[in-house]
Amino acid sequence: MRNRECGGVFAAQFDMERPANQRKLDLVEPLATLAAATGVSLPHMAIAFVLSHPAVTSAIIGPRTMAQLEDLLAGAELRLDGATLDAIDALVPPGTTVDENDRGWVPWWGSDPHVASGYAPVRPPCPPSIWPTLGGAATRPKL
Repeated sequence: MRNRECGGVFAAQFDMERPANQRKLDLVEPLATLAAATGVSLPHMAIAFVLSHPAVTSAIIGPRTMAQLEDLLAGAELRLDGATLDAIDALVPPGTTVDENDRGWVPWWGSDPHVASGYAPVRPPCPPSIWPTLGGAATRPKL
Protein backbone atom coordinates (compact mmCIF):
# COMPACT_ATOMS: atom_id res chain seq x y z
CA MET A 1 0.00 0.00 0.00
CA ARG A 2 1.28 3.43 -0.86
CA ASN A 3 1.62 6.03 1.83
CA ARG A 4 -0.43 9.23 1.86
CA GLU A 5 2.38 11.37 0.43
CA CYS A 6 2.19 9.19 -2.68
CA GLY A 7 -1.59 9.37 -2.89
CA GLY A 8 -2.45 6.14 -1.08
CA VAL A 9 -5.89 4.77 -0.43
CA PHE A 10 -6.49 6.88 2.68
CA ALA A 11 -4.68 10.02 1.50
CA ALA A 12 -7.83 12.16 1.35
CA GLN A 13 -8.70 11.28 4.93
CA PHE A 14 -5.53 12.99 6.15
CA ASP A 15 -5.72 16.01 3.84
CA MET A 16 -5.61 18.99 6.20
CA GLU A 17 -7.43 21.10 3.61
CA ARG A 18 -10.61 19.06 4.08
CA PRO A 19 -13.26 21.15 5.86
CA ALA A 20 -13.79 18.43 8.47
CA ASN A 21 -10.07 18.32 9.27
CA GLN A 22 -10.03 22.12 9.47
CA ARG A 23 -12.86 21.95 12.03
CA LYS A 24 -10.74 19.56 14.10
CA LEU A 25 -7.71 21.83 13.85
CA ASP A 26 -9.85 24.82 14.86
CA LEU A 27 -10.59 23.03 18.15
CA VAL A 28 -6.94 22.45 19.05
CA GLU A 29 -6.17 26.02 20.15
CA PRO A 30 -9.14 26.46 22.51
CA LEU A 31 -8.56 23.00 23.97
CA ALA A 32 -4.84 23.74 24.44
CA THR A 33 -5.74 27.05 26.10
CA LEU A 34 -8.12 25.23 28.45
CA ALA A 35 -5.45 22.65 29.28
CA ALA A 36 -2.92 25.39 30.02
CA ALA A 37 -5.44 27.22 32.23
CA THR A 38 -6.00 23.95 34.09
CA GLY A 39 -2.24 23.52 34.51
CA VAL A 40 -1.89 20.33 32.45
CA SER A 41 -0.69 19.42 28.98
CA LEU A 42 -3.18 18.87 26.17
CA PRO A 43 -2.29 15.15 25.84
CA HIS A 44 -2.78 14.65 29.60
CA MET A 45 -6.13 16.44 29.47
CA ALA A 46 -7.19 14.32 26.48
CA ILE A 47 -6.37 11.04 28.22
CA ALA A 48 -8.01 12.16 31.47
CA PHE A 49 -11.11 13.24 29.53
CA VAL A 50 -11.44 9.89 27.79
CA LEU A 51 -10.94 7.95 31.02
CA SER A 52 -13.48 10.12 32.87
CA HIS A 53 -16.33 8.64 30.82
CA PRO A 54 -18.03 5.87 32.81
CA ALA A 55 -18.32 3.59 29.79
CA VAL A 56 -14.62 3.78 28.88
CA THR A 57 -12.32 1.20 30.41
CA SER A 58 -9.08 2.13 28.67
CA ALA A 59 -7.49 4.71 26.41
CA ILE A 60 -5.47 3.63 23.40
CA ILE A 61 -2.28 5.65 23.06
CA GLY A 62 0.42 5.57 20.42
CA PRO A 63 3.80 6.61 21.80
CA ARG A 64 6.90 6.08 19.68
CA THR A 65 9.43 6.32 22.47
CA MET A 66 9.70 5.22 26.09
CA ALA A 67 9.77 8.89 27.15
CA GLN A 68 6.48 9.52 25.33
CA LEU A 69 4.96 6.44 26.97
CA GLU A 70 6.00 7.56 30.46
CA ASP A 71 4.64 11.05 29.81
CA LEU A 72 1.32 9.82 28.45
CA LEU A 73 0.81 7.36 31.30
CA ALA A 74 0.98 10.29 33.72
CA GLY A 75 -2.21 11.59 32.10
CA ALA A 76 -4.05 8.47 33.21
CA GLU A 77 -3.57 9.52 36.84
CA LEU A 78 -5.14 12.95 36.24
CA ARG A 79 -8.74 13.60 37.31
CA LEU A 80 -10.49 16.54 35.69
CA ASP A 81 -12.87 18.62 37.79
CA GLY A 82 -16.46 19.31 36.76
CA ALA A 83 -15.70 22.82 35.51
CA THR A 84 -13.02 21.53 33.13
CA LEU A 85 -15.28 18.75 31.86
CA ASP A 86 -18.07 21.31 31.32
CA ALA A 87 -15.66 23.58 29.43
CA ILE A 88 -14.66 20.70 27.14
CA ASP A 89 -18.35 19.90 26.59
CA ALA A 90 -18.95 23.55 25.67
CA LEU A 91 -16.28 23.32 22.95
CA VAL A 92 -17.38 19.90 21.67
CA PRO A 93 -20.88 19.09 22.93
CA PRO A 94 -21.49 15.48 24.00
CA GLY A 95 -22.55 13.32 21.10
CA THR A 96 -20.87 15.58 18.54
CA THR A 97 -18.94 14.06 15.66
CA VAL A 98 -16.69 16.77 14.20
CA ASP A 99 -16.08 14.70 11.06
CA GLU A 100 -18.82 12.34 9.90
CA ASN A 101 -16.11 10.13 8.39
CA ASP A 102 -14.99 9.39 11.95
CA ARG A 103 -18.39 8.06 12.89
CA GLY A 104 -18.26 4.37 13.49
CA TRP A 105 -20.42 2.08 15.51
CA VAL A 106 -22.44 4.08 18.01
CA PRO A 107 -23.40 2.03 21.05
CA TRP A 108 -26.90 2.49 22.46
CA TRP A 109 -25.56 4.64 25.31
CA GLY A 110 -23.46 6.84 23.01
CA SER A 111 -26.42 8.35 21.20
CA ASP A 112 -27.89 9.91 24.34
CA PRO A 113 -26.21 13.28 25.06
CA HIS A 114 -26.94 12.94 28.80
CA VAL A 115 -25.12 9.62 28.91
CA ALA A 116 -22.34 10.89 26.63
CA SER A 117 -21.69 13.75 29.05
CA GLY A 118 -20.85 11.36 31.86
CA TYR A 119 -24.05 10.07 33.39
CA ALA A 120 -23.90 6.36 34.08
CA PRO A 121 -25.39 4.36 31.23
CA VAL A 122 -28.63 2.54 31.90
CA ARG A 123 -29.66 -0.08 29.38
CA PRO A 124 -33.15 0.62 28.04
CA PRO A 125 -35.73 -1.97 29.04
CA CYS A 126 -36.60 -4.79 26.66
CA PRO A 127 -39.52 -3.88 24.42
CA PRO A 128 -42.71 -5.84 25.18
CA SER A 129 -42.57 -7.45 21.74
CA ILE A 130 -39.62 -9.65 22.79
CA TRP A 131 -40.81 -10.62 26.27
CA PRO A 132 -42.27 -13.96 25.15
CA THR A 133 -38.92 -14.87 23.56
CA LEU A 134 -37.09 -14.53 26.86
CA GLY A 135 -37.39 -18.08 28.13
CA GLY A 136 -41.11 -18.22 27.42
CA ALA A 137 -41.88 -15.62 30.08
CA ALA A 138 -45.28 -14.03 29.61
CA THR A 139 -44.40 -11.11 31.84
CA ARG A 140 -41.73 -8.50 31.73
CA PRO A 141 -38.37 -9.95 32.77
CA LYS A 142 -36.59 -8.58 35.80
CA LEU A 143 -33.66 -6.41 34.72
